[in-house]
Amino acid sequence: MPDPTPRSAEKQAADNMAQMELIMKFRDKLAEKLGREVSMDEAARIWIMKYAKEWRSKRDAMEALIKSGFLAFEELEDPIITKVYKDYVEEVGAAHILEMISL
Repeated sequence: MPDPTPRSAEKQAADNMAQMELIMKFRDKLAEKLGREVSMDEAARIWIMKYAKEWRSKRDAMEALIKSGFLAFEELEDPIITKVYKDYVEEVGAAHILEMISL
C-alpha cells in the first residue's frame, strides 16, 4: 500500500538516514551472529525484507499521533516519553492507531 501522504524531500532524507543507522546496527549484530563480515548491501536486503514494512508502519503511527495532537513533537526529545509512546505503538499496533486517528 503506498504511503497515504506525500513526504517532503527533507523528511524522506531523515527517514533514509534513520533506516541506514538501523541497517548498520543490524549488520553488526548479524556479522557477530554469523561469525563473518556482512556487507551493507547484504544487511540492507535482509533488513528491508524482514523489518522495513514494520518500521514504516510504526513511523507512520508515531507521525499520526503527532499530527492528531495526541503527542507533541517536542515530547519526542524526552527519551522516557518517546519510549512510552513507542511501547504504546508496539502494544496497540500501528495499524490500529492509524485507524483510530482517521475516524
